[in-house]
Amino acid sequence: MDCRQIESIVHFNEADNIGDGFRMMNFIPNHRNMSMVRMRPFLMLDYNPVTYFPSGSSNPVSGAHPHKGYETISIVYNGVLNHKDSNGNRFLLEKGDVHWMTAGRGIVHQENIDDNFMKKGGLFQYVQLWVNLPAAQKNLPASHQVFKNSQLIKVALENNAGELEIIAGSYNEQKGLANTQTPIHLYNLLLNESGETEIKLPANFNTGLLVIDGDILVNGTTIVKNNAAVVFANNADSFKLKSTSRDGSTILVFSGEIIDEEISAHGPFIMNKKQEVIQAYNDFKAGKLGL
Repeated sequence: MDCRQIESIVHFNEADNIGDGFRMMNFIPNHRNMSMVRMRPFLMLDYNPVTYFPSGSSNPVSGAHPHKGYETISIVYNGVLNHKDSNGNRFLLEKGDVHWMTAGRGIVHQENIDDNFMKKGGLFQYVQLWVNLPAAQKNLPASHQVFKNSQLIKVALENNAGELEIIAGSYNEQKGLANTQTPIHLYNLLLNESGETEIKLPANFNTGLLVIDGDILVNGTTIVKNNAAVVFANNADSFKLKSTSRDGSTILVFSGEIIDEEISAHGPFIMNKKQEVIQAYNDFKAGKLGL
């Protein structure tokens, strides 16, 4: 059986400052091998690698900001994250928790590291992934899905290789809890030391992975280091992953059906036409988003 080939590997040596204190590696769309068009339906992949905050550190603040035309998925790997929005929702996300927000026709929200966490100090690490919505669904009412880590569907891998957490989609006939607007598979793969498994996903889905912790061996030939992302070619439906780290490896695997529509993007507004983006911006300035 042919393995799904690696098309590109993207690695960052350092994270950039985003807002006031957040440290981010932006894989999608700022890297030429991970553009919005190449990775569709995935529009953005931001990763805050492990960051240590001493007790009493000043709290990074992202500031309230709008979203329209897509979905955002926040996954906390370490630390505590607060969410609040213009619809009056408030969520506390702890280690392993997932927040899936359908921005749809518009919402204004804010995510900050929790004040109590910052008082105590500790490790912070998280991912935010943006997923496009088809034109027919860009005006859905804003909504949220929040999953505590204990709620996620977890599958034990064969040969004591580790565990796979299903956030969205399915794996070995088990289905994740997230309701998605288009077919998407999203997994946290937790491999033990020398743990090895094969992942099968539709060949026509755009598929990638992000190495959160540890290093891995892909298809038995290519070492991929921590803080690196892989883009797979669409030539086959399976690839093999093995942890090469003593403490095991954590990998975020994402795969989605292509939304074959025009993309017009400006900041937090992602629509199909330039005029729609302009209208979204005007609506935001007029205070109409999130109502």
